[in-house]
Amino acid sequence: GNVGDCLSLLCLPQSKKSKRVDRVIEMSKAHRSTDPEEIKRIVDAGGVIHNNRAFGVLEPSRTIGDLEVKLLCKGGLISKPYIQMFSLPMPSIYYESNPDVIMKKYMPFVIMASDGCWDILKSSQAIKICKKSIKAKVKSKSA
Repeated sequence: GNVGDCLSLLCLPQSKKSKRVDRVIEMSKAHRSTDPEEIKRIVDAGGVIHNNRAFGVLEPSRTIGDLEVKLLCKGGLISKPYIQMFSLPMPSIYYESNPDVIMKKYMPFVIMASDGCWDILKSSQAIKICKKSIKAKVKSKSA
Protein backbone atom coordinates (compact mmCIF):
# COMPACT_ATOMS: atom_id res chain seq x y z
CA GLY A 1 0.00 0.00 0.00
CA ASN A 2 0.91 3.65 -0.12
CA VAL A 3 -0.10 7.19 0.73
CA GLY A 4 0.68 10.10 -1.55
CA ASP A 5 2.61 10.13 -4.80
CA CYS A 6 5.20 7.43 -4.11
CA LEU A 7 4.71 4.38 -6.29
CA SER A 8 5.99 0.82 -6.33
CA LEU A 9 6.22 -1.78 -9.08
CA LEU A 10 6.90 -5.49 -8.86
CA CYS A 11 8.77 -6.89 -11.85
CA LEU A 12 8.74 -10.61 -12.55
CA PRO A 13 11.42 -10.98 -15.23
CA GLN A 14 11.08 -13.67 -17.85
CA SER A 15 13.89 -15.42 -19.69
CA LYS A 16 14.66 -14.47 -23.26
CA LYS A 17 14.29 -18.17 -24.06
CA SER A 18 10.65 -18.14 -22.96
CA LYS A 19 9.93 -15.20 -25.34
CA ARG A 20 7.47 -13.86 -22.80
CA VAL A 21 7.34 -10.23 -21.73
CA ASP A 22 8.21 -9.40 -18.13
CA ARG A 23 5.19 -9.31 -15.89
CA VAL A 24 4.85 -5.94 -14.14
CA ILE A 25 2.42 -5.38 -11.29
CA GLU A 26 1.65 -1.87 -10.08
CA MET A 27 1.56 -2.27 -6.32
CA SER A 28 0.39 1.23 -5.46
CA LYS A 29 -1.78 4.08 -6.64
CA ALA A 30 -0.71 7.70 -6.97
CA HIS A 31 -2.86 9.95 -4.83
CA ARG A 32 -2.73 13.09 -6.92
CA SER A 33 -4.87 16.19 -6.95
CA THR A 34 -5.59 15.60 -10.64
CA ASP A 35 -7.30 12.23 -10.09
CA PRO A 36 -11.10 12.59 -10.54
CA GLU A 37 -11.86 10.33 -7.53
CA GLU A 38 -9.51 12.32 -5.31
CA ILE A 39 -10.92 15.66 -6.55
CA LYS A 40 -14.45 14.49 -5.70
CA ARG A 41 -13.39 13.30 -2.26
CA ILE A 42 -11.65 16.59 -1.43
CA VAL A 43 -14.49 18.78 -2.76
CA ASP A 44 -17.14 16.66 -0.99
CA ALA A 45 -15.22 17.24 2.27
CA GLY A 46 -15.40 21.01 1.69
CA GLY A 47 -11.90 21.41 0.26
CA VAL A 48 -10.78 22.99 -3.00
CA ILE A 49 -8.50 22.15 -5.89
CA HIS A 50 -6.69 25.15 -7.34
CA ASN A 51 -4.06 24.87 -10.12
CA ASN A 52 -4.27 21.05 -9.84
CA ARG A 53 -3.22 21.24 -6.19
CA ALA A 54 -5.14 20.36 -3.05
CA PHE A 55 -5.96 23.67 -1.35
CA GLY A 56 -3.77 25.33 -3.99
CA VAL A 57 -0.67 23.99 -2.22
CA LEU A 58 -0.13 20.24 -2.49
CA GLU A 59 0.03 18.04 -5.56
CA PRO A 60 -0.48 14.79 -3.59
CA SER A 61 -4.05 14.43 -2.33
CA ARG A 62 -3.07 12.14 0.56
CA THR A 63 -0.11 12.61 2.87
CA ILE A 64 1.24 11.41 6.18
CA GLY A 65 2.41 14.90 7.20
CA ASP A 66 1.28 18.36 6.12
CA LEU A 67 -0.76 18.96 9.29
CA GLU A 68 -1.13 22.68 8.56
CA VAL A 69 -3.03 21.86 5.35
CA LYS A 70 -5.05 19.09 7.02
CA LEU A 71 -6.28 21.60 9.60
CA LEU A 72 -7.79 23.76 6.81
CA CYS A 73 -10.49 21.19 6.09
CA LYS A 74 -11.10 18.02 8.08
CA GLY A 75 -11.27 15.09 5.66
CA GLY A 76 -9.97 17.05 2.67
CA LEU A 77 -6.37 15.90 2.93
CA ILE A 78 -6.17 12.45 4.51
CA SER A 79 -3.60 9.80 5.45
CA LYS A 80 -5.73 6.75 4.57
CA PRO A 81 -3.51 4.43 2.51
CA TYR A 82 -4.29 2.57 -0.67
CA ILE A 83 -4.02 -1.13 0.18
CA GLN A 84 -3.90 -3.91 -2.36
CA MET A 85 -3.49 -7.61 -1.67
CA PHE A 86 -2.81 -10.32 -4.19
CA SER A 87 -1.11 -13.67 -4.43
CA LEU A 88 1.69 -14.17 -6.86
CA PRO A 89 2.20 -17.36 -8.81
CA MET A 90 5.76 -18.64 -9.07
CA PRO A 91 6.95 -17.59 -12.54
CA SER A 92 7.62 -20.55 -14.83
CA ILE A 93 11.22 -19.39 -15.25
CA TYR A 94 12.05 -20.87 -11.85
CA TYR A 95 11.24 -24.35 -13.06
CA GLU A 96 13.95 -24.32 -15.68
CA SER A 97 17.39 -25.87 -15.22
CA ASN A 98 20.29 -24.43 -13.20
CA PRO A 99 18.43 -22.63 -10.41
CA ASP A 100 21.52 -20.67 -9.24
CA VAL A 101 21.83 -18.82 -12.55
CA ILE A 102 18.08 -18.33 -12.85
CA MET A 103 17.75 -16.87 -9.36
CA LYS A 104 20.55 -14.38 -10.08
CA LYS A 105 19.37 -13.34 -13.54
CA TYR A 106 15.61 -13.51 -13.18
CA MET A 107 14.98 -12.67 -9.55
CA PRO A 108 11.80 -10.63 -9.08
CA PHE A 109 12.42 -7.12 -7.83
CA VAL A 110 10.46 -4.15 -6.51
CA ILE A 111 11.02 -0.53 -7.43
CA MET A 112 9.80 2.00 -4.86
CA ALA A 113 10.24 5.65 -5.73
CA SER A 114 8.73 9.07 -5.21
CA ASP A 115 7.18 11.30 -7.83
CA GLY A 116 10.65 12.69 -8.59
CA CYS A 117 11.37 9.42 -10.39
CA TRP A 118 7.94 8.81 -11.93
CA ASP A 119 7.65 12.38 -13.26
CA ILE A 120 10.77 11.69 -15.34
CA LEU A 121 10.68 7.95 -16.11
CA LYS A 122 8.02 5.62 -17.42
CA SER A 123 7.67 2.29 -15.61
CA SER A 124 9.28 0.47 -18.53
CA GLN A 125 12.32 2.79 -18.39
CA ALA A 126 12.78 2.29 -14.64
CA ILE A 127 12.55 -1.48 -15.06
CA LYS A 128 15.10 -1.42 -17.89
CA ILE A 129 17.54 0.57 -15.72
CA CYS A 130 17.12 -1.84 -12.79
CA LYS A 131 17.54 -4.93 -14.95
CA LYS A 132 20.71 -3.46 -16.48
CA SER A 133 22.06 -2.73 -12.99
CA ILE A 134 21.23 -6.25 -11.75
CA LYS A 135 22.83 -7.80 -14.83
CA ALA A 136 26.03 -5.76 -14.27
CA LYS A 137 26.12 -6.77 -10.60
CA VAL A 138 25.69 -10.48 -11.47
CA LYS A 139 28.45 -10.21 -14.09
CA SER A 140 30.85 -8.54 -11.66
CA LYS A 141 30.24 -11.22 -9.01
CA SER A 142 30.74 -14.10 -11.44
CA ALA A 143 33.95 -12.64 -12.91
